[in-house]
Amino acid sequence: MSLTEQQISELVTNIESGDESDWYDNVDDSSSDSEVEGNLSDSLRKNIFNILNEKHSTASSTVNIDDMPIVCEDNVVIPPEILPRTTSDRQLPIIPPKKCTVEVFSDKWIFDKTSLSNFQPKHFLFDSLNSGSMLEDIPENFKEIDIFKAFFDEHFVDHIVEQTNKYFKFIKINFTLKKKSKLQYWKDTNCNEMYTFLAVCLLMAHVKKNKIKDYWSTSFLLSTPAFGQLMSQNRFLLILRLLHFNDNFNQIPGDRIYKIKPVIETLRKKFKNSFSPGQKMCIDESIVE
Repeated sequence: MSLTEQQISELVTNIESGDESDWYDNVDDSSSDSEVEGNLSDSLRKNIFNILNEKHSTASSTVNIDDMPIVCEDNVVIPPEILPRTTSDRQLPIIPPKKCTVEVFSDKWIFDKTSLSNFQPKHFLFDSLNSGSMLEDIPENFKEIDIFKAFFDEHFVDHIVEQTNKYFKFIKINFTLKKKSKLQYWKDTNCNEMYTFLAVCLLMAHVKKNKIKDYWSTSFLLSTPAFGQLMSQNRFLLILRLLHFNDNFNQIPGDRIYKIKPVIETLRKKFKNSFSPGQKMCIDESIVE
């Protein structure tokens, strides 16, 4: 059994080797655990002893085997307190353990105490009498459709209808439609049909299926007649394909939310004007996300 210089350095500096199996391939498996550990310890010490003596055979001082590393249980190596030195009084080469060079602290995390003394929290005035819903034109015996139309009013839906029809014209001008393309059967939509389209989209969240076409399936196991009664499959897919909220002719380069900006701005204003928060509120984590 022979050891390389790297393995010797690993033994002396107590650094684990990448492949420990190479060190004791020659150990007999039939021996007991105590015998194996003893043989391994003696074999390692003797091999290191012989290699060092060969390297420093010309030196006046010899290496004492008692100064060699001691192998304990689980192959833990304890280096000697005093290492042998050569005639030039130079210490034998030892590979130092790797040190962490990552900076734990950074100047970016320095706490500025002056900012705390100058901090002035923003005070909000809460009116408990006028807090809560601020929706107008809502009947006393309102239904779900009344709440929905408070946010998606006819003016907003008319804007979606206008941009959807305009997008079909944009496609017709800039692209050549194939004869068998379903876009050949397109007819301009209107406000009532767009409300039906939105209702079908909301209903899909209650009846979840793997594919959109499964909602119009006539299979005994998958059939849901309500979707076919509200709107045909081909018409739904056509509107879904052409659905638009902003004018493509006035596309602003670099504006990533240009196509949905009217929806975001409209709903943001409606949400802000429809509810006045009280002083005590419970925010669900799904709202924050």
